[in-house]
Amino acid sequence: MKNLFIFSVIILVLVMAGACAGAPPPTPPVEQTAAPVAETPPPALPPPTVQQPPVEPARDPYERHASGIILNGATPYTVARGDTLARIAQRLYGDGSYYPLIMMVSDDTVTDPDRILPGTHLIIPALTENLNDPRARESMNRFFLQIAGIEDQRGRPQTAALIRSHAN
Repeated sequence: MKNLFIFSVIILVLVMAGACAGAPPPTPPVEQTAAPVAETPPPALPPPTVQQPPVEPARDPYERHASGIILNGATPYTVARGDTLARIAQRLYGDGSYYPLIMMVSDDTVTDPDRILPGTHLIIPALTENLNDPRARESMNRFFLQIAGIEDQRGRPQTAALIRSHAN
């Protein structure tokens, strides 16, 4: 039995030696002493084209909104919960019936002066500067009369009358 065991071990060693002899020798680790191979740089991109903004015509001495309202001296305002344009105008202008002036520069942001969403960003034009400028005043008069007509349709004749009083 002892001989059989020794014979099995010898056979096993020979089989393993034969298997290892047929395998390629392991490759030694490559040393990084040689200079790295230079990679080909990517092709150069063409320089970006810069479009020049169109030259604007000379402006009035005041920066104006498309509606003709002067924006110099305007202040930004973020609508708080419970705000209406009339309340904002009352607080900032001392007269809530000047709210159409805020609507004029709000473009499509405000479609109903009683329903403005908290977080909405408004521009509050300087009232005195616009009242004293003939071109701004003419724009205000036209728009105020339109808003007064809407207030009449909504059944608010007193508000309409106050707004009309500002259009002269």
